[in-house]
Amino acid sequence: MTMGKILCVLIASVNLVAMAYTVYSIMHYLDEQPLLEIFISPCLANMVLAVLLVIGIATQEISLIRLFKIFLYAQLVFALLMVVYGHRFFESVKLPMMVKAYFSIMFLVCAVELVIVSSTIENLRKRLNPAEGLVVYMPVGQPA
Repeated sequence: MTMGKILCVLIASVNLVAMAYTVYSIMHYLDEQPLLEIFISPCLANMVLAVLLVIGIATQEISLIRLFKIFLYAQLVFALLMVVYGHRFFESVKLPMMVKAYFSIMFLVCAVELVIVSSTIENLRKRLNPAEGLVVYMPVGQPA
């Protein structure tokens, strides 16, 4: 198993644990902040896609890994929007700065995950199809 695969499985494991904790935390504050409900679906989707990433790594199915990569792009956009506009969703004085800090961290983590997943896809593509992009020089036959 290459380092990229190990890092991808580690990312997926951390995603599963972090999203489970996030959903658990959201459930505690849901009565005070009903807008937190909008974060449950992305968290659950992230958990499902993390499982698909592990399956994709285990079976060397690039399409499953790409699906996770596409979702990471969506997460990057969402995290950036929440860093900029997230303070408007919460009424508590302390929460806006926490939200900005958490989503800034999420943005950086997603960017690192994208780099690791992209390199893993590239390594799998090269290993599964090594002749792709290979140019072979074949001289034209000499006229007699």
